[in-house]
Order: sequence, then C-alpha cells, then structure tokens
Amino acid sequence: SQEASLDEIKHAKMCYGFASAFIASYFRLGKLDVNGGLEGMDFNEIIRSVIKEGCMDETLSAIEAHLAAHNAQDTAVKDALSQIASDETNHAQLDWDTIHWIIERYPDTLTVVEEAFRAALKQHALQESNGVPLPPTTVCADSEKDASFRKYGILARGDRDKVRKTGIRDIIAPAYLDGFKDVSLISKQIRKLNVAIL
Repeated sequence: SQEASLDEIKHAKMCYGFASAFIASYFRLGKLDVNGGLEGMDFNEIIRSVIKEGCMDETLSAIEAHLAAHNAQDTAVKDALSQIASDETNHAQLDWDTIHWIIERYPDTLTVVEEAFRAALKQHALQESNGVPLPPTTVCADSEKDASFRKYGILARGDRDKVRKTGIRDIIAPAYLDGFKDVSLISKQIRKLNVAIL
C-alpha cells in the first residue's frame, strides 16, 4: 500500500512534467490535505471503498493507461504511460488481493462484498443503458483532434467508454460471478487484454 502511494506521487510528477513541457510553464505539486480522510469509516465502508475505488476504478484506470500507452507515439510519453500502466495494474491487483484476503479472514463480510460489487456493476449497467458517457478527458469532439491527442496518450470519451465496457465485461464481472476464486490472475488478465482492438 505504501509503495502504491509512492507510485502515485511518481505518476503525478511525470504528468506535471508533461503538462509543464506542453504549455511551456512550470507546474508543481501543491499540498494535499488528507486530514480526516478516513475518519468515521467503519469496516464495511472501507470494504466498499476498496471495491469501488480499487477493484472497479483502478482496474479500469489500468486498462486506460495501457490503451493510452499503446496509442502514444511520442517516445517519452509512451515510456511514462507504459510505466504508469504497469504500476496501475499492480495497484488493481493489490485491491483484488485485499478483498480476497478480507473474505478469507472475515467470511461474514462476503455479503457486504457481494452487495458492493452488485451495486457497482448495476450502476455501470444503468449508465450504459441510459447512454451516460464518462466525463470527457478532452474538451473537443473533433475526430482529428482526438487522433492528435491520442498520439500523446490522451484518450477520447469513446475510448474511455470502450475501456469501461470491456473491463467490466471481460475482467470485473467474471471475477465477481466466479466468487472471487481466481482474483490473483487479475493483473495477468489486464496485461493480456488486447487494447489495440478497443
């Protein structure tokens, strides 16, 4: 967990470095006040948080990073995104391993885990059926500009929607439906995913 936190700081520094280069102005990290961040959270809320922010969001973020690295043509950006993708894949695995450990150590939490996954998957299915896209990462809907942004590892809204659909269908939902039996293989499944066809 501590190593993952340090990775996130490293990722932020990389991204601030690219932002500084692209706008020819120095961007730097500010302070992040985390006081009270976990205050008042009970064990079940922590489980729900690990599932939502970890198993769901980190898994999808890892796939996004792999796709961004695949698309990037600038060598420095591609190398940085490849490192971020690898790290995020490891972070997603840590979250799945954590949930697996919780279930093994505290079997009475299985109902909470299953309910949290069911709710998260239902929310994603509802968004998809209502055609609710993820918030865009770019401010334009121009396909030429999207293609230009992709060269630098910036995903368009459609890319992110495809990642969400594929990640849930091929990785997250099967792990949940299989009763979390083979979650140790999540990182391998993420790395095996053919992002070129997304």
